[in-house]
Amino acid sequence: MTRTYDAAGKLLTEEQVKDDGMTIDKTFGQREIATVGAGGVAGTKTINFATQVVTTDTDTVHETSAHLGLKTWDSITTNYGSDGLVSASTTVMDDTDTVVRTYAGGVLSQVVKTDVNDDSTNETVTATYNASGKIVTSEVLRDDDVTVTFDYDADGKVIQTLTVDTTDTASPETTSETDKVDGEYAWKSVGKTIADGNVVSQTVVYDDDRSVTSVYDDTVIGDVIMTVTQTQTGAVLAGEFWTDKVTTYVAGDAITPRFVESSVTTTNLGRVTVIENGNDGVRDSMLVTDEGAGTTGAFNWDSIATHYNASGDMVSRLQVQDSGDQALRLYDDAGKLTDVVLYDGDNSNNWEFRVTTYDAAGAPSTSLADASTLPAEYTDYFSAVPVMSVV
Repeated sequence: MTRTYDAAGKLLTEEQVKDDGMTIDKTFGQREIATVGAGGVAGTKTINFATQVVTTDTDTVHETSAHLGLKTWDSITTNYGSDGLVSASTTVMDDTDTVVRTYAGGVLSQVVKTDVNDDSTNETVTATYNASGKIVTSEVLRDDDVTVTFDYDADGKVIQTLTVDTTDTASPETTSETDKVDGEYAWKSVGKTIADGNVVSQTVVYDDDRSVTSVYDDTVIGDVIMTVTQTQTGAVLAGEFWTDKVTTYVAGDAITPRFVESSVTTTNLGRVTVIENGNDGVRDSMLVTDEGAGTTGAFNWDSIATHYNASGDMVSRLQVQDSGDQALRLYDDAGKLTDVVLYDGDNSNNWEFRVTTYDAAGAPSTSLADASTLPAEYTDYFSAVPVMSVV
């Protein structure tokens, strides 16, 4: 052990070289502390205290390909305040990465890990802690300039995350990136709210300022194991785009954990699409209705009802026009059109039903009928309009 002193005999430094190859270098300062003497007389005295301690792994005997020396770090520098409590420490790892810890009142308040040698996908990881030393937030800065922020509850569980593409306002670095002035990705940010380890909501803000919010409800109702409700706002897209989606899921199998049982999608023009699937996820039916503004809506049709077979192939489609006219199309399992039945709902023709059938070669045969003579295989399609029920 080697020590140095000043002219007044005050301890300045101390160096220890241990048998295991560790060296400990201490720097000292002086501070006054309160004392109580004989008879309870208050006083003070000056004591030495370490202001900095540097521990260095100088061992060369135990060097391996995994790390240098006896430890996985090269040095640890710890600083102390005048109260004797630790205020900061810096660890330099064998691969030159650093870990900087900051303390408040001797309690850990922040940890910053920096990827100095660039062998990780993260540049820095910063964690902050409250007065009790429990983690509150952490932020990861990735090599692609995306930041991911985590918020924690009192038990240290993640309750919220926010992923931000920080290159959104950056200029393109190369010619090939001229279309990326809005960022490396098509979105600006992705925010998630988490409960018990499960995502309960998510909001994605895209480069065109659209915002899509998804709410996940895993309340089990019958066979339904999850309902996802999505809304899209701030859309600057031209024409028609979806504004609301509701998707329900049922339990799946070992390969596919869950299947979509049904979905309802609404667009800005009032088009509502209801899709119903079997428990295997194969589509059973689809109903599209025009719920747009005005007495006739946004389109010249009122509804389009489509049914599918067990393989998900379309077998029938019934379209009802605003005028009351209807058109039924039937298909075989190979997807080939076999029948077309037209219904004159506005009495603009001299027939009520016109039936066209196609043979194997695709040749048509047409006949006329009324409600009393319409073949039985078609009557169920026209018994109610639309044929399906909206969920």
